[in-house]
Amino acid sequence: MKRRTVQRFMGFLVIATLLLPAITSSAIPAVQSSDIHTLSPVSPKFAKWLEDYRGGGLDTRVSQKTLGYVPPIVDLSHTRGMQIEGGAILKADTYSNLLAAYSSPGSTLGAATSSSLPSRYDLRTTGKLSAVKDQGQCGSCWAFSTLASLESTLLPGEFWDFSENNMRNTHGFDLSSCQGGNSVMAAAYLTRWSGVIPETSDPYSPVSKIATSMTVPNTGVVKHVQEILFIPERSGWSDNANIKKALIEKGAVYSSVRWEDSNYQAGTASYYYPGLGSPNHAVTIVGWDDSYDRTRFSPTPPGNGAFIVKNSWGTTWGEGGYFYVSYYDSQIGKDNAVVLAESAQNYYHIYQYDPLGWTVSYGGGSDTVYFGNIFTAQAAESLTAVSFYTPTTNTQYKVSVYKNNWGSPVAGSALVTDSGTIAVPGYHTLTLSKPVSLNQGEKFSVVVRMYTPGYQYPVALEYPYAGYSSQATAKSGESFVSNDGISWTDVTTVYRNANVCLKAFTRQPGQATTVVSPSYSPAATPTPSMVTADTTPPTLTFSAPSSYAVITPGQSLAITWSATDSKGVAGVDIDYSTDSGRSYKAITANQGKTGTFSWTVPSTTATSLTLRVKARDISGNVATASKICFVRAASAATSTGKSTSSGKSLIVLMPGETRTARTVTPTPTLTLPLSGSAGTEKPSLSGFFF
Repeated sequence: MKRRTVQRFMGFLVIATLLLPAITSSAIPAVQSSDIHTLSPVSPKFAKWLEDYRGGGLDTRVSQKTLGYVPPIVDLSHTRGMQIEGGAILKADTYSNLLAAYSSPGSTLGAATSSSLPSRYDLRTTGKLSAVKDQGQCGSCWAFSTLASLESTLLPGEFWDFSENNMRNTHGFDLSSCQGGNSVMAAAYLTRWSGVIPETSDPYSPVSKIATSMTVPNTGVVKHVQEILFIPERSGWSDNANIKKALIEKGAVYSSVRWEDSNYQAGTASYYYPGLGSPNHAVTIVGWDDSYDRTRFSPTPPGNGAFIVKNSWGTTWGEGGYFYVSYYDSQIGKDNAVVLAESAQNYYHIYQYDPLGWTVSYGGGSDTVYFGNIFTAQAAESLTAVSFYTPTTNTQYKVSVYKNNWGSPVAGSALVTDSGTIAVPGYHTLTLSKPVSLNQGEKFSVVVRMYTPGYQYPVALEYPYAGYSSQATAKSGESFVSNDGISWTDVTTVYRNANVCLKAFTRQPGQATTVVSPSYSPAATPTPSMVTADTTPPTLTFSAPSSYAVITPGQSLAITWSATDSKGVAGVDIDYSTDSGRSYKAITANQGKTGTFSWTVPSTTATSLTLRVKARDISGNVATASKICFVRAASAATSTGKSTSSGKSLIVLMPGETRTARTVTPTPTLTLPLSGSAGTEKPSLSGFFF
């Protein structure tokens, strides 16, 4: 009797076999290849991230900015160093303007050869970049980077500003909207047609929310994402051809870096990290400069060369929101993606079981496997396209369509069969060579034979993983896998609540594809410039309160300042000290260059407070100005005197106060503060009896 094993996916153990450990090998009958079911390991970087998160060891704040990159749960490290020199990038047949030349079957990402690549290329000079944005105090860099790539690939023919807010708030995963994400999570949101929607329909707000809600599909979308290229990871400092060709032929590239404040040089807007820490911030590569001077970085890398990178920290940071990352940086280019889109009227209906997309990969012990989904037609329509993920370069496929399926994805003869090779890992939509007519209520299946050379987990699965995709659900009779194309296994009998990531697209008879154009104009194309070192701090005036002002706990104190800088003021921070400047506590941060802030004086036993204003320019230079204020003791605020040990009344006055009459028993000792400018800290006074 054939044995069937239900494999449970617990903790980080994701690989198992049908052989139970308690049974000796001599007692087990031979297992046929069609009986083997295995899942790919979870990415070690994601496993470490989840462990750190559960242990409370993550901090997404740096220098008043926020990170937010979560390593994908899918491990694509096996593609490291693979070169994309040719082969088919098969997509659906309607792309806009500039992309049309690269959209038809048979086009390549290798049209620009490594030898023909220019020494410098900058999308800022081509009209293919949207405006720099600011993620604020929210770990949503991944959404900004993803949509920056999509907005770029649609330019210059179409100008869009898409909603990062909608992506981060409705991604559907276990993470909160400000907890972070990655390109694979973004792919799930985009390819199920939950997005994209215009920024005006869901404006950005950095307030964190629970993000498990999903709208599938969303009738408000203005584009359908049908193609996402996962560019292979760089193998070293010189392995840049894949990214460069993607920039030239498609547009901006989503990527990731390991951000450490100490490795950033504000004066040259340059960054170089040579360490082993995992990526923690998503950015967008927009160009390169092979001759970028290595001395602009600190520490200094072994050689010249840098990527030009767009950030999501606003235009007052870096070089108008951009910066340069050394080719020798150890973490940039580890996770790369390019997002492409079509008209939202390209298809009538999307059939799918995987709203959370690619979570793990399935294999049957070899690099060839079959998988399929059975769907039920919702109307009289024509099946015209299918989509799935490919996990490696030069993946070979054969797609077949069947109808009248009952319990098996194959029934009779295939109505259409197409085959080919897909050069780039990622999510791909393939237009069928001929449409298949469907009647309402009729069952139909899409079956794929996939060959992934050297990689034994060909099939992308949606799978419920605690802490990431626990909302995933599945029903029997939906998704099937096979190692030989003859004997088929319902996926839910092996992996509960798992489905194959395989979608189908239909059109109605006579349906025409139209293009929805944006109703607003693009932002001005930024002008790149090679910056020179800026070492001059801002000019800062700290005008209120006055020096040595007397303040009272609970009082509303107006703090007024003004700052100017030739390059631009990035922000003003205000803090205070109760220990003569040895340590400070924040009052407010990231204020404008000129303003007044109302601060409630806290309760304190200190007799004086040091107020400090710090102005930061866009190059990272800082100017400070401090003032000392005397704190009226609570007793002084409520009474005119107190009893001494001799029984005489002691009147307590603060510096600057006078009385026409006073009775004094102790002999006061007064040390006056040194005079100086308003921008210089003064010695504190310890309080006086008069």
